[in-house]
Amino acid sequence: MELLGNPSELGTERPSFGSDDGPGSGRALGEKAQQTTDIQNLRSAESENIQNLRSAESENIQNLRSTESENIQNLRSAESENIQNLRSAESENIQNLRSTESENIQNLRSAENENIQNLRSIESENIQNLRSIKSENIQNLRSIESENIQNLRSIKSENIQNLRSIEIKEGLNYAILWRLAWRRCSSRLEGGALLLFSSHASEGQQARRCCSLASDEGALFEELNNPAQHPDHGGAQAQSTHDFTKMPILRQSGHSSWERDSASKR
Repeated sequence: MELLGNPSELGTERPSFGSDDGPGSGRALGEKAQQTTDIQNLRSAESENIQNLRSAESENIQNLRSTESENIQNLRSAESENIQNLRSAESENIQNLRSTESENIQNLRSAENENIQNLRSIESENIQNLRSIKSENIQNLRSIESENIQNLRSIKSENIQNLRSIEIKEGLNYAILWRLAWRRCSSRLEGGALLLFSSHASEGQQARRCCSLASDEGALFEELNNPAQHPDHGGAQAQSTHDFTKMPILRQSGHSSWERDSASKR
């Protein structure tokens, strides 16, 4: 904005109204008129400057409003673009997450199926191993059972043999006892005592009864233990000449198999 005129230069050329310098002279009136003109010019220039300032201010305001509106539009457009970009990125991320989730689910299912197959394979292998161990244990138990049965049969056979041997020895002992008791009683007792002795129930009781009747039980058993030294047996020669088959067999006895054998021989 340009101001109209220079106040310092206004009124430089003043008209001359005479040489009188008094208040009512022409010079004084001319200066007053010039001052009034200068004031008018200043006011006109000030009014023009104010108009120019207001016009410039209004233009600036319009420019600012236009710029502000443009900036607002640009911001709204950028905001809308950013929102679109964010939505697009969000949608893409969601798609990626869903794809990753689906892939993870597939991997988990595949791993689960593989684990199930492995567990089934291990279970089947364990079942086969258990069956094999069971079969092996059954075979071992049967073998042990068969071996135990064989051992029991062997022990039973051995025990039977031992019992038979003991029974034979017992029969021989009874034979010796019978022989000694019979000879002792037959040489010392009367017929009634012999009848009582021979009708007694068991061999042991018969022998003890015979010894009691003979009143020589100690001598009888000493003779049983040392038959070769007893005079009634004829010394060492009598030890090998015993004929046990000639011993009387009582009707009510029958404890030993030797008696049955000797009875059959008779």
